[in-house]
Amino acid sequence: MDPVLTIPPYEDQNNRHPPIDQTLLLSPKSLDEVFSNKWICWAKAFSDEYPLLIDGLDSIVSTTDRKSRLDKSQSTHNTIEKIKYSYVLQRLLDLTKTEKAISNIRGWSTEPDSPHWADVDSLVCDKVGIQDRDLFLKFTRCYYKECELSKKGLWSIVSNPLLEMSGIHPKMKSENLDLLVASVLGIYNEFNFEKFKKLWLTPFKGRSSVRSLCRSIEEKRKYYGNAFNHKYKAALFFLNKNGEKSLNKEQKDLVNIAYINERSF
Repeated sequence: MDPVLTIPPYEDQNNRHPPIDQTLLLSPKSLDEVFSNKWICWAKAFSDEYPLLIDGLDSIVSTTDRKSRLDKSQSTHNTIEKIKYSYVLQRLLDLTKTEKAISNIRGWSTEPDSPHWADVDSLVCDKVGIQDRDLFLKFTRCYYKECELSKKGLWSIVSNPLLEMSGIHPKMKSENLDLLVASVLGIYNEFNFEKFKKLWLTPFKGRSSVRSLCRSIEEKRKYYGNAFNHKYKAALFFLNKNGEKSLNKEQKDLVNIAYINERSF
C-alpha cells in the first residue's frame, strides 16, 4: 500500500494559528442599536449605588479587550465610556446569587411578577424607571439566553446577538512575563519585576542563585514524574513521624528539597 495513504503528513509549524480569546462581552454597538442610550442610563444608575460594579474598570478598558475596538468605523460605539458601562451591566447580570436583591436579577427575569422577586422588581423599577421596566426585562432575558446557548456551544446561531467575541490574540509569554511571574508568586499588587529579575540572577552563596535552585528542584520533579507530589508528601510525613534516620535513599533525596532554601541562604 502506498505510504502516502497511511502515513499522515507532518504538521506545518510555520503558521500554527495561535488561539484567540473567545470571551463573550456585551457589545456597545448592539446595545446602542436595540436600546439606544437607555442602557447607559441603567448602568449609571446601578453603579452609582453599587460602586463595586465599576471598580477597577479604568485599567481594564485602557487595554484593547476586543477586536472590534480596532475597527475605526465603530469608534462612535466603542468609546471608553460605553465600553466601561457595558462591563457594568455584564457584571450586574453575572453577580453570584446572595440574599441581596441586586444579585437575583436572573431569577427575577424568569418570573418578574412573582411575589418571591418583589424586592428585585422594586429595585429594578427604582433604577431603570417603571416605564422602562419591560425593556430592561427584555435585555436580561436576551443576555441570559445567549449565555445558556454559549454553554452549549450554540452561541454562533444567535441572530443579532448582544454579545460579541473578544477575538484578540493573547500576548506571547515573553511579552507578559511580569504578570505570569507575579501570578506564580501570588503577588497581585505593586510587583517589582525588575527587582525580581535582579534577585533571580544574583549569586547569594558561592555560585548559587534563585534561578539555579529552582532549576535543581524542577529537574527532580521531572525525574520523579507524576509521582513526585505523592512521594514528596510521603517523605515529609515519615520525616516528621520517625525522623531523618528512618528515611530511605529516595526519601532523603526528596526531603532535601524542603531544606534547599534553608541550606542555601
